Amino acid sequence: MTPPNNADVKFPTRSAGIVRSILLPLLLSACKLDDLESALEPETGTGQVYSLTTVNDKTVPATLTQGNVTFEIQKGALTLAADSTFILSVVIRQAASGTSQRTVSTQRGKYRQPAQPTTAILLSSSTDTLTIFSGTYSSTAVDLADLTVPLGDRLRFIRP
Repeated sequence: MTPPNNADVKFPTRSAGIVRSILLPLLLSACKLDDLESALEPETGTGQVYSLTTVNDKTVPATLTQGNVTFEIQKGALTLAADSTFILSVVIRQAASGTSQRTVSTQRGKYRQPAQPTTAILLSSSTDTLTIFSGTYSSTAVDLADLTVPLGDRLRFIRP
């Protein structure tokens, strides 16, 4: 299957940050499921589950390119558990050099609220205490900005 016609749209350099900071690490830990490709879903867990709706203000499915590689973010989910852990999981189609594959990529870590009461949220990787996202949350939406790139990529999740 070929990427959508808008796959050749180039995004500003800061948008490429999502490829470096989120998609590449997720792809490195990705689980390729060839036999179940049509049934790929983001991983979720126990807690409040939010669905990914936009990436850098583009409605999901959203296409990002870096060089000759196209990443289509097809769907995603963010789970915030009561024990202050999170699961960020996305279904991605990666296309390059005439081939494509779909994967489910998942990142886990801890989240925290800097002070109570607040709507602020910080997400840190599970391998260290580096804060990778900051944003706001409510019972219906979570807005995150990537802190690993200068202008920050934006992700919006809503609760169905």
